[in-house]
Amino acid sequence: MRNRALFGPLPFARLMVCAILYRQIAAMKGVFDAGFYLDQIHYPVQRRMAARAPELHYLLVGARLGRLPGPLFDLPRARETHPGVPARHLLRTALSSGAPPLLRTAALPADDPRPGVLLLDHARGGGSSQFLDLLADRLEAEGERVIRTLRLDQPEPRFAVRSGDQAEIIGLGPEAEPLLAALLARLGITRLVVNHVIDLPLDVVANLPALARRLGITYEVILHDYLAACPRVNLVDVSGRYCALPDLASCQTCVAPLGIAMAEWRAASAALLHGAQCVTVPSRDLAIRMARVFGDIPLDVWNPEREPVASGNQTIPPADAPLSIVVIGALNRPKGFDVLLALADEVRRTNAPVQFTLLGYSSDDAALRRAGVTVTGRYRNADARSLLRDLAPHLVLFPAIWPETWSFTLTHALATGNAIAAFDLGAIADRLRGNHSAHLLAPELANVPERLLQRLVTLAQGRRNALARTQAIMPSNLAATRTDWSDPANPEGCVAEALSASRTQPPRLT
Repeated sequence: MRNRALFGPLPFARLMVCAILYRQIAAMKGVFDAGFYLDQIHYPVQRRMAARAPELHYLLVGARLGRLPGPLFDLPRARETHPGVPARHLLRTALSSGAPPLLRTAALPADDPRPGVLLLDHARGGGSSQFLDLLADRLEAEGERVIRTLRLDQPEPRFAVRSGDQAEIIGLGPEAEPLLAALLARLGITRLVVNHVIDLPLDVVANLPALARRLGITYEVILHDYLAACPRVNLVDVSGRYCALPDLASCQTCVAPLGIAMAEWRAASAALLHGAQCVTVPSRDLAIRMARVFGDIPLDVWNPEREPVASGNQTIPPADAPLSIVVIGALNRPKGFDVLLALADEVRRTNAPVQFTLLGYSSDDAALRRAGVTVTGRYRNADARSLLRDLAPHLVLFPAIWPETWSFTLTHALATGNAIAAFDLGAIADRLRGNHSAHLLAPELANVPERLLQRLVTLAQGRRNALARTQAIMPSNLAATRTDWSDPANPEGCVAEALSASRTQPPRLT
């Protein structure tokens, strides 16, 4: 009855829905590939039903399930560019934004004398894909011709390469080798760069060195975490605690529920890394840990960003406001979800004058909100620093319980000049060591929320007092907006000195 009241007779309502769907289907022209879409449906009955009207099936069903409309639609990039947009609306939003439908793969030049480099990416997006974007820019600047690929959401490892307005599908399996060889020869590709081996079957990883030899090319590997050494990726064991890479027998016990043989896993990884021309890692901390496991591999440390000089401008929170502690990014268990949740519970139990805010999202936003944490939701990377300044925190907390290998969110915090607290682990600690506004915490505090909260309150209160003193001694026209990093007369010089000192300190491995 409500539909009749709003839209008139039911046939008219149906007509309006059909018109809307028809318009959306027409907008998908050039992006939607019916054969490719149907290949993603593995159950024969469902595939036959979808084949009756593939475009309509995608709009009503496939988009909600995260399936790709075509081989060149970059779903991870669409999610980053349009944060908060539901999966079912991503294609429509991308098309209506006036930009191309987010095709990250580079067009193939017909005649280019520069040596060709083929970059194989995964389909998860995130910091490792951001790292690859920066590396691609560096390679282009060095005079190489970079050819990007897009990993397709398929059981077998397949990648899309853009050729004009069409997509060529290549694979790494034996049956796809002739097509891959033809593509490499046609494009003059002499080098392959594998950005992370996550989601690649173990047999494909083990066979990559032999494949490269048969194709007559060299290959490089980029590592972003500890997957080569451990299938749990983050060195966080089944109990949710950092394991520090124990002996092989202990590792086997930990991964036994996954049905993985650690000796076979490490052997495949060792063959891949030792056969590579270069193994690029984003931090010295990761290089040291990988060398401990795999010995003499051709490691090259490339920091994807320069350490920023902190801005002298920062919003000063009101004096009577609760202590504000902000966590940045996408939070899961290794990145400190359990730590933040326990801290929020402790705040409620003790009625501490602290407000936790997650600038980003988590694996369970509802649980954090119930515990009193403010969750802002997804954000565009370009907006991170302005959003952080608007929040005006007394302290930025990095609660990761694993040794991170870089952190683009840490760069944002450093650039805004905030006080920072993090556990003394990994590349984050290495980058903060010697920084006058950074505080490294004992990793054991992650499991003692009452002591951790006391320490954070002390640090945040100290920051508040420092801001108050700074405001009192500054000229009135600056006091409302400007703060410092320990030296009111020369905040940027202080930051530069601190960052210079941090680079001279060796990483602490635990």
